[in-house]
Amino acid sequence: MSNLDSAVSLPIACNLDVSSGVERMERWRRLGRDAQVDSERLPDAVRVRYHDSPAVEAEVVGLAAAERDCCPFLQFEIGRRDVHLELLIRATADAEDAELDHIADLFGLVR
Repeated sequence: MSNLDSAVSLPIACNLDVSSGVERMERWRRLGRDAQVDSERLPDAVRVRYHDSPAVEAEVVGLAAAERDCCPFLQFEIGRRDVHLELLIRATADAEDAELDHIADLFGLVR
């Protein structure tokens, strides 16, 4: 699902140390494994849909807040669409499109 099995390569602008990055990515992987319905790389965002439950929502909200703190070049939007919880991750205007591709791959969100 992700390229994090052998190493962690954090974006240059990310302020997490490697140990914290590994822990964070494990939380994303666990969330994906337990609750992810599907994901898609859009022209300007990564869209991930999860099964909607209070526990899943709490984890998505918590992870998005943590990512906002360490990666200010990303924007996280959480909402509901149909019967799913939806997460949109966008790069800010200052970020390159390739950075969003890297983030999508890093999080293992796009299959």
